[in-house]
Amino acid sequence: MKKKNFFIVIILILLAVFSVERFNRYPKKVVATILYTIDDRILNFTDDYFTGLGLKDIYFKIKDTGDYTFSVEMKKNHRPMVSVYNIENASNKSRLFYSKINENEEIKTKGEKIINNEVYLYRPEITETPLYIDNNNIKALSDNSTALKDLGINPLDENLFPYPITILEKNNNLKKYIKREWNKILRSTAVSEISENKYEIRVKTEDLEDLVEKIYEFYEREDNNLYSYLSNKLVRDKDNILENLRFTKNLVFYLETDEEKNIFKLYSKDEKYNLEIGNEFTLKIPGRYIFIEPEENNTFNTVKGRIDNRIFRMSYYPDSKKLIYRDKYSSVKLFVLENVKSKSLKVISSLDGMKYSEINFNLDTNAKKITKEKNYIELLKLDQENWAKLKSGDISEGSF
Repeated sequence: MKKKNFFIVIILILLAVFSVERFNRYPKKVVATILYTIDDRILNFTDDYFTGLGLKDIYFKIKDTGDYTFSVEMKKNHRPMVSVYNIENASNKSRLFYSKINENEEIKTKGEKIINNEVYLYRPEITETPLYIDNNNIKALSDNSTALKDLGINPLDENLFPYPITILEKNNNLKKYIKREWNKILRSTAVSEISENKYEIRVKTEDLEDLVEKIYEFYEREDNNLYSYLSNKLVRDKDNILENLRFTKNLVFYLETDEEKNIFKLYSKDEKYNLEIGNEFTLKIPGRYIFIEPEENNTFNTVKGRIDNRIFRMSYYPDSKKLIYRDKYSSVKLFVLENVKSKSLKVISSLDGMKYSEINFNLDTNAKKITKEKNYIELLKLDQENWAKLKSGDISEGSF
């Protein structure tokens, strides 16, 4: 190598190293790196409180594999009101969901089983035999059938009856879905370091509105049973945020950390938004407020705080794995009956002053095996006449 060329290479290497070092200290890069740790910080806060349960390990195991088995039963005066059973097996591209709900003394039951592209719908109000759908030919067959629409299912939904995937893969899909809005907000957001470990972030509300709408749209279009149960609350929070954003062109946030980046504070100049994760936990958005702080105690973990307008106190006893929660209107006693760290939880609880008097649930990080049904009715191959007869009960199931 000629001496001249050698020096050029050395200069290029030094410039590359200098550029990387500058980029790593660039305020927008620093802020982004800190923001990416929010979920870990919340998990750490929760895991420290529930000593010995291994909630963080359980979460990461489910996140890595996409496999779990979950069931919950809610009772009122010892009467089952809601029962939900859910298996997600991303490894084998299968899932099973089944729910039974007592609404005004009327039992409503529904469920679905998905194995790759094969779908079985459980609709006992129509038939005790599972209704079978081949996900590959839904669009082709649904043109000549009203069955899916009669069941409240949109055959034009591009994401209908998806098999489960890992959380990592789902997050990657979300990044792809919001890529345009995310890149736009990255370009337009200004970040400046105003003092050591304190940054100012200026966000255009128009870009933030677009991002919030797009994220909500991503989860809304998913055929996700958990989302459907939470959707009313999520819609309210989204609408409150968007309503607030319409009154200003820019939002100014401040991000603060300590030297070890252990204390995390993100709050807006107008004081309408606040997230703090450290010794205390605070979440404030328009229409929602949560504050939790520890209370000194040598024998059990106690926190006190506020959820919206409810002031509460909660104590967890690590030795007996018991939790007691109280506020002005209600109380909860929760007992962990079975806990295999990083693998499973079995919990029972009694409640006063709430909609339900008992909530019991089981969570296992292994997915139980899901098998195909042997007897079924091919829903989209029924002609309109037979579908109408099946709905009305005028035809025997053995006729198909």
